[in-house]
Amino acid sequence: MENYLRFRIGKYEFYVPIRYVGRVYPAAALSDYPVGDHPSLAGFIVIEGEPLAVVTIHERLGISFRGIEIENKMILMEWNGFRFLLIVDEVMDVPELDPAAFKDLAVNTHTKGRLLIDAAGRYILDDPGSLIREDILIDLTTGERISSENLDAE
Repeated sequence: MENYLRFRIGKYEFYVPIRYVGRVYPAAALSDYPVGDHPSLAGFIVIEGEPLAVVTIHERLGISFRGIEIENKMILMEWNGFRFLLIVDEVMDVPELDPAAFKDLAVNTHTKGRLLIDAAGRYILDDPGSLIREDILIDLTTGERISSENLDAE
């Protein structure tokens, strides 16, 4: 059994292992991303002196993203040393689930990570790499792309 953070984006409920979650923040004003055009990247926020990418997966779910709203929450996650904030509509609770009960639903070919589903239709993100595309892994302080090889080495 393992603890998972349950959150909602549109009509979809997701579960992510709590070991990947740093903290949940209320909605905040975003700064524009300094380089490139990345649809999954809403902007960035500086938290405790560190610029963090703010990511949305709304479009990937077929939901239009109209920008950050006061009701939104931002979940600080860490994946292979890359810290980012995920915009969600609601953060619910931290249930204990059995990861063995989930089965593969799909493999995202653009990033490392997978999406699993159980008989109740719950989605579990057992690797936050499923949430982000490698083309947005850019160091906000330098503007340089972070390669997957660099992440794997950490």
